[in-house]
Amino acid sequence: MAEPKLSPRQKMIGMMYLFLTSMLALQVSNTVLNRFVFINKSLEKQVLDNNISNGNIIVRISDAVDERGNREADQAILDKAKTIRAETQKIIKYTKDLKEEMVRITGGRDENDQIVGIQDQDKVANLMINKKKGIELKETLNEYSKLLSDQLGQDFPDIAMDGRDDPVFQNDKEQKMKNFSTLYFENTPTAAGLASVTQLETEVMSYEKAALEILAQQVGAGEVKFDKVFVMAKPEAKYVAAGTNYKADLFLAASSSAVDPEMFRNGSPLPVEDGFGKIEFKASAKSFDKNGQSKQTYVAEINYNDSLFREEIEYIVVKPTLQITSDAVKALYLNCGNPLNVQCPQLGTQFAPTFSATGAQVFPEPNNRTSITVLPTGARSVKLNVNSGGVFIGSETFPVRRVPSPTISLLNESRQEIDEAKGVAVRALPRQIVLKANPDPDFANALPKEARYRVTRWRITLASGGDIKQRQEPTSEAFNLNAWRSIARKGDRVVIEIFEVQRANYKNDAEKVSMSKVTKQFTLL
Repeated sequence: MAEPKLSPRQKMIGMMYLFLTSMLALQVSNTVLNRFVFINKSLEKQVLDNNISNGNIIVRISDAVDERGNREADQAILDKAKTIRAETQKIIKYTKDLKEEMVRITGGRDENDQIVGIQDQDKVANLMINKKKGIELKETLNEYSKLLSDQLGQDFPDIAMDGRDDPVFQNDKEQKMKNFSTLYFENTPTAAGLASVTQLETEVMSYEKAALEILAQQVGAGEVKFDKVFVMAKPEAKYVAAGTNYKADLFLAASSSAVDPEMFRNGSPLPVEDGFGKIEFKASAKSFDKNGQSKQTYVAEINYNDSLFREEIEYIVVKPTLQITSDAVKALYLNCGNPLNVQCPQLGTQFAPTFSATGAQVFPEPNNRTSITVLPTGARSVKLNVNSGGVFIGSETFPVRRVPSPTISLLNESRQEIDEAKGVAVRALPRQIVLKANPDPDFANALPKEARYRVTRWRITLASGGDIKQRQEPTSEAFNLNAWRSIARKGDRVVIEIFEVQRANYKNDAEKVSMSKVTKQFTLL
């Protein structure tokens, strides 16, 4: 069975395509549509590049047939290659015409050559599903793969598959029940429809390349001919300080499309794509110099046309450093959700942190892998440990401070503070007493979601000398004094005792504040 090789670019674009397609089931935004436009352009560039590259394989086959004396058997192979090439061009023309039809039915292009109906979610689906263009596309593509199977005597799987047959979707309970047309074009805006068809074009090009390479090997076109020449530079140093000289050896490198050499790192085989060995491993070092760097090496070997080439490659491992920012600055508040943002500039986009802590619980933010909430649970300090990809990056220790107690304000019905020392005239007795628990300003600035207080249990008393004239325990932070006006006299005291205050945390859970009983009072004048 022929397995077309995908370049890293193709794999990347394919993964992005599948990701964005899945996002369409949730929400279609301008951002998502713009990504589809980008992917479609990238895929079209890939199709163009592959078209040229596959044409070069035909040239190689033709040259090899000439060099071997134009034997009848070799000429038959060249004819097969030309048949496949012609059929590929027919398929690509068909798909391009189909994309132009999608553009036309959704409004065409404006004066800036931009597609007018890029957001339309109905017309492409109607064309491909209701008008059965999807069935026609599926049959056209799968007839092409059958042609390749017949010409080469090898199995080329269908390009266009229903959900139950597609390895990507066959284990998805919902998607596996869909046919090809629905799977690719249901609820699909124009941008996604174009990208879907172009992605299928890349499959056609990959199939053609695999088929032509098989035919090329049959006529000896796989003999080593360096048809890829490119410029490479070998720098003297991997890092250059400002004000110093950059030095490098510049040279031409070459490879052959017909031969995949064997390549190794430290004796282990490497995957080879388009003549390039793909080296990827986690960099590590046991120690670092004062600049946080460590020189490391590996042995690279290439077995090319029965010749072994060997070189020791040097690279620099840079010690990762953590950058942690917090609104709480250098200390964390006990039993509070302290938001932190953790960065590692040396790792860039490869930074994929996981966190643990002693003396605290750590809660990652679901939509931001570098943001966490740290909840200290009683220790005097918290040690935050950071790993990335299974490698320990570093740790940071924070002191833990207790949440400062709130202050209590005594307000009237106009939310103006009552002057306890000055007192209140009997005739000006407030119609309502309101208690307000005020957070410490520094704490409120650092953690506003944690600094939300309310008085939950208190008592108010109207007293004359040692006698209690009225007493109530309100169930809210406000109490109506209208009923006391008729019995209030000069010299009476209004006494407020606060027994319990609660704080709502960032999860909106309420907890009791540990504080002594607060008593406030004022005299009636």
